[in-house]
Amino acid sequence: MEKNKVVKGPVSKRSVVKPVSRSLKQMHSHKKIPEVGKSHYSDPTWIYLNSLGRVPLMNRGQEVQYSILMRFAQYKLLDMAFREDIVLDALFTMGNELENNKIECI
Repeated sequence: MEKNKVVKGPVSKRSVVKPVSRSLKQMHSHKKIPEVGKSHYSDPTWIYLNSLGRVPLMNRGQEVQYSILMRFAQYKLLDMAFREDIVLDALFTMGNELENNKIECI
């Protein structure tokens, strides 16, 4: 096998790997330091975060409706979970261990 040859496909144990040696300046030359005082209007993340409070996604009635729906779904899930025997057994076991000081709340 030739030295420093590019190997396509699976790499074997006998493949030669050429170490890459670059100066620190070359490695970081692609990064640009933002200038102080420059506007963020070209940064899509900044634009999105800055416009969060300005663009209404729901009106007040919709927000209330969805919050009631979410709370109902949460209670329904908890009700379903605590009807399962395995969950109740685990809770009673933990309660007994707390009473007997085998475990403690931190």
